[in-house]
Amino acid sequence: MTQPIDVQAGETTHVNVDPRGTANINAAPWAEVFVDGDKVGETPLANIAIRLGVREIVFRNPQFPDRKVVVTVTTTATANVSVDFNK
Repeated sequence: MTQPIDVQAGETTHVNVDPRGTANINAAPWAEVFVDGDKVGETPLANIAIRLGVREIVFRNPQFPDRKVVVTVTTTATANVSVDFNK
C-alpha cells in the first residue's frame, strides 16, 4: 500500500503508519478468532490483515477449552494458523 504525502519546502509533517501482514486462520471445528484480544471473525478466515510482529491468536468454541497460538506476522509471507480442537 502506498500513501502520497505532500510536504512543502522547509516544513515537516508527521505520518502515522500501521504496517500489516496477512494470515489465513482456520479451526476444526469452527471457532471465533481473537487477535491480541480483538475479535476478527469466525473461521475460516483468509488473507486477513494483521499488524506486524508477535501476535496472540485465541480460538474460542463453546464446546472446547480456548486454544492460544502465538505467531510472528511478517510482510514476507502469509501466516497460516490453525488448530484442531479434537486433538
